[in-house]
Amino acid sequence: MEYRKERNFIVAYDGEKCRGKWDIIQNQYIGIKGNPVKNRPTAFCPNVLETVRETPCVSILRFISHWSNSYYSITQNMLARLEQIASVGLCINSDYSTLCFLQEDRTPLTKDCVEYLTNCNGGVYTQSIMESYKFYRKHKDFVNSLEDNKEWVCDSLRYIHNNLPIDFVYGMYRRAVHEKVFIAYTSSNFANMLNEWYDMVDKLNDKLEVKHNIITNFYILRWLYREYRDKHYDEVLARNNDKPFLYYEDDKYIVRPLLSRKEFHHEASVQNNCVERMFMEYVYNGRTHVVTVRKKSAPDEPYITCEVNTEGAIRQYLLKNNRNPQNDGDRLFRQMYQAHLNSSLKEQG
Repeated sequence: MEYRKERNFIVAYDGEKCRGKWDIIQNQYIGIKGNPVKNRPTAFCPNVLETVRETPCVSILRFISHWSNSYYSITQNMLARLEQIASVGLCINSDYSTLCFLQEDRTPLTKDCVEYLTNCNGGVYTQSIMESYKFYRKHKDFVNSLEDNKEWVCDSLRYIHNNLPIDFVYGMYRRAVHEKVFIAYTSSNFANMLNEWYDMVDKLNDKLEVKHNIITNFYILRWLYREYRDKHYDEVLARNNDKPFLYYEDDKYIVRPLLSRKEFHHEASVQNNCVERMFMEYVYNGRTHVVTVRKKSAPDEPYITCEVNTEGAIRQYLLKNNRNPQNDGDRLFRQMYQAHLNSSLKEQG
């Protein structure tokens, strides 16, 4: 059994004997007499397709057979894209990410694109390789100038933040290739290093410039940043968490935000939770707020640890050992505190 493509059809034949056609655009099977058939020809059944060598047409048939019998439907846009993929001789994977990507991808399948996919991924169309190609096309002249390392550089560029100046990025990649940094660093790890480099320089208000001995300078910069961070950590914590709307009390409970590493450590130690190990960093980065709920009868002892997101919604409200409150008074106070947050933020506009 072999397969070949004929205009908008994929044809299964045995020697000169046609077994049927599958119309890509209409998504229907055509029998040997030229009429649409309800039951697919045997040549297009999944168990037969599994025994046939991989070709562009076969891979598309497998894709259609796999997803046509699933919860997910194949749209006309996807069928038209499959026709384009088959017409340039590319294969396709049947995984879920490719299915989703197929619906939205409109990248022209030019000769340059096909050549890139063939060289880098054996001519198989997938989401990751198409995204890699987009970055290659955007930075083509630069990537090609690095010759043997262009695949590593192109893949790495996918992970670079858009806020990094392009001159700095290109300069660091040239240094990395010259110093053979790519041998020890995966593409994503090197990109993450550059992203961290940029963030640290920004926090230190330093000059962003290309450095010789990249790895050594990166660790020096990280050391300087940690020194700065240690000095200013409590200051940033307090600035991000010391918000007027977070304070509240009634005749039984009092709520206040945690404002220093010492306070986070005390809360985590008493409550036996991850508020110091995980959430302190989130507060430092301005991603959330953490407050401690205490009884007025014991104002120095943590009772309930509470997370309030940046929109003022209570996300977590937990006793020691991450237990949910069972006391009616504790649950009622949560409702009262949420009402206070809502009204306070509404007044702020």
